[in-house]
Amino acid sequence: SLFFRQSHTPPQPEPAEAGSRRLNGLVESTALLPSAFEGMSIFFLSGIMCFFTPYLKVERGFDAWVAGTFFAVSAVVIVVFRLCFSRFVGRVSHLCFLLPAYGAMVILCLSAPFLNSPLPILLLGVLFGLGHGAVWTAMGSAAVAHAPAQRRGAANATFYLAFDAAIGIGAALWGVVIQALGYNLCYRILAAGFLLLSAAALLVFRKKTV
Repeated sequence: SLFFRQSHTPPQPEPAEAGSRRLNGLVESTALLPSAFEGMSIFFLSGIMCFFTPYLKVERGFDAWVAGTFFAVSAVVIVVFRLCFSRFVGRVSHLCFLLPAYGAMVILCLSAPFLNSPLPILLLGVLFGLGHGAVWTAMGSAAVAHAPAQRRGAANATFYLAFDAAIGIGAALWGVVIQALGYNLCYRILAAGFLLLSAAALLVFRKKTV
């Protein structure tokens, strides 16, 4: 960073923006809806992100490499999905991304307790990557799609604020749920959450792409 040179240009007044209201200049309102869907998705996904490793190792007795490979597979799938399918964002309804994503998460949560060998668990890593990648791709693009050019940074920040807050809140809450009810019941609750998100997506995005 020592090699960067900052240009000192006087700040330009921002033009009036139609359709964009600010909350103290920190949150871009045009990004609130996709950020809310991303935040709720990550809230439920955090139950897998944060606790699937101890679930596999402690509850199910898998070797440590299984959990590590699960997340490695999911990371590769996320990257490949974003590279291959980002071009379709805005051309099709967001339901084409969200409904398959939530369906994949329901399958993961309900089937994990019944899988007893590493290969099916790694296939769940593919589902996790597809689900996470689809929601991230669709909602991340939607968050900046209608923001004025000079507010795209604020729109992106709004999106990641929801992302980060959801991980923190979800990690705290699902840890308490697992402590009280156990892993299997917790993952059934997560599956129900993804079904509710599917219903909400149908209501919100049924007639529009953004």
